[in-house]
Amino acid sequence: METYTFRYKNFVRELPVYEVKEGLKIAYLDTLSDYGLVTALSEEMAQLLCGNEAVLCAERVVLFTAENKGVPFAYAVVHALQQKFNGKTVELAIARKQKKKFFGACLETQKSSITTEAKEERLFLPESDCKKLQNAAVVLVDDFYSTGASMNALETLANKCGAKVLDKIVAVWERGNEQDKPNVKYVTTLPVL
Repeated sequence: METYTFRYKNFVRELPVYEVKEGLKIAYLDTLSDYGLVTALSEEMAQLLCGNEAVLCAERVVLFTAENKGVPFAYAVVHALQQKFNGKTVELAIARKQKKKFFGACLETQKSSITTEAKEERLFLPESDCKKLQNAAVVLVDDFYSTGASMNALETLANKCGAKVLDKIVAVWERGNEQDKPNVKYVTTLPVL
């Protein structure tokens, strides 16, 4: 099996390489089961956000992510920011992949992904999380930036709630075309092979 060696600080991971569509391969970094790496990346994500004056000055900040792999990063970044902000409220809102009866009225949007078999995925924002986002200072958080579809879907939902998006941050930018560098902060990179 083809592999790619990923290095970040003192972390070294041999990643399997998968073809996600014809002619497009990615090195798969499983962040859901890598507590140490997620913690280290999240601490640096929080540091990057502390460099944004608008985030620092906001009375209440809401981090907004999508299920599944963005959640551990968002939790860790919320924790790190609360420690750095000395009592400032940092909240969390999560867009879900499935609609549940107890969500109340949901907002929804669609996105495509290069790593899932379904052509389109739907994201649902529960009523309670939409209320958190209303007129809030929001930071969009995710694990990876590949095509921008997830970040765009989160931004669409945040805008529908009347939120003000102050920043966008991911742990890993999967770089392909160097000219297509996203308008998103990121900690480290992986190549698209």
